[in-house]
Amino acid sequence: MNSLMLFLCLFAGFEATQIPIDAPNATVFLAQVDPDLVADVVVLQNNVLHAHCSASRAVARVVLLPDTSAFDVVDLTGDHQAEVLSICGERVVVQEFTFV
Repeated sequence: MNSLMLFLCLFAGFEATQIPIDAPNATVFLAQVDPDLVADVVVLQNNVLHAHCSASRAVARVVLLPDTSAFDVVDLTGDHQAEVLSICGERVVVQEFTFV
């Protein structure tokens, strides 16, 4: 049965990719970061968001400000590239991902 599942996954075009996670308390979630309209894997560790883009294999990052209490990854401008909207104390901050 496992061989069949592996065959079906390979046939469907799935590819396994390892993503490094260094912090034991890291948070992993999906968000649409780049313009390909495919969900990307985002890892939050030590106040840094690393977005691992699914199709292009590019990595983008944002360093959250130290007083960030909440954030969301959202396309605010309609260009299909996500920004990070953060609540920092009494401020609302918008940051763009930088591709590394």
